[in-house]
Amino acid sequence: AQSGPAAPAGGAEPKQLLKDGRKALEEGRFDAARDLAQAAEANNPGGKWGLFDDTPASLRKDLEAAQAKANKGQAE
Repeated sequence: AQSGPAAPAGGAEPKQLLKDGRKALEEGRFDAARDLAQAAEANNPGGKWGLFDDTPASLRKDLEAAQAKANKGQAE
């Protein structure tokens, strides 16, 4: 079995999902990070985030940048 949040449970805390998504991104687990960003958004139906809080959109933006960098590194 895989350790870590591969499939977050329904009703999970959105901020924790984002933290887990950031950790997955740092570890190069892009699919897991994308899933966690989506789960964080789904578990925050009001769509309200603090002014300085991380958001699923910013995680996705960083994820795209990291993937582009990784793809460029593989191409060279």
